[in-house]
Amino acid sequence: MGKKNRGPSPRYIRRPFKNPPEAFPRDSNELIDLDVYLEYLVDDPEDAPIEIKDDEKALWQPQHIYFQGPFYGQYSERSYMRDQVLTEFQSSPYNQIIMRRIQELKVHRRFEEHVSPPAPETMRQSLIDFRRLDILGAAAIGKRIALVPEALEYLVHGTNPPKDNFGLSPLERANFFDEELRVSLEALQSPLVTPQRLVTGAIRRTARLINSESLNEEAERRLEEDGVYIPVRLRKPGFLYGLSNTMLEQMTSVTYIRPDKEIPLEPLQTGVDRVQLAA
Repeated sequence: MGKKNRGPSPRYIRRPFKNPPEAFPRDSNELIDLDVYLEYLVDDPEDAPIEIKDDEKALWQPQHIYFQGPFYGQYSERSYMRDQVLTEFQSSPYNQIIMRRIQELKVHRRFEEHVSPPAPETMRQSLIDFRRLDILGAAAIGKRIALVPEALEYLVHGTNPPKDNFGLSPLERANFFDEELRVSLEALQSPLVTPQRLVTGAIRRTARLINSESLNEEAERRLEEDGVYIPVRLRKPGFLYGLSNTMLEQMTSVTYIRPDKEIPLEPLQTGVDRVQLAA
């Protein structure tokens, strides 16, 4: 009889702290209540760097909301046995908060050394929200490059544009992405489970990353309603540009279904996220 997959083993959990830890507060959907982080975000979120390197000595750090990595990564399991929902959920940039290293250390001294995940369905819904944020960023960068081709070198250094632009004029590409922006923003008015302050943070920071007028207007509108947002980590411009090209390629080759209409409740593997299609 084959070995039964019981999920990640508790042996992945390291226990580096001596004092009894405090548990993170939870929302009704079992996600961490991100308001607990506000006292540790001592800077204006506008001051948090847009792009950040993984360097333990750096002044700013990406704090994983859900940790520890060995548990979520399931490193001792064979790759085909790993729960991809668990891994994708924990490692998503939208589940990482940019904060000062000294404040990150304070968080780890106060709170539990292992943050258990929410229910699988909640994680799947989170991934759907995160994919919508990916597509929003891809549409924004695609529109900007369609209208200002010179922006490609600035945003994604050393990348060459497609040779034939998928048979579309700059205006046609810009109009396509503009519609994707509209649909994605409409969907993100009511995320499935993701807190609005996190969504606003992703939109605000992506607007700054790409210099997107559309996203900046949306961020300003949101900030008028709630002036607080979480400075989350972002996808790299190269990832968003690759996804924008995938969207164009699929739109010109098959019937395209917008991602807010049909998104499977499963995480994607690696690389550029797939867009739902119908032949």
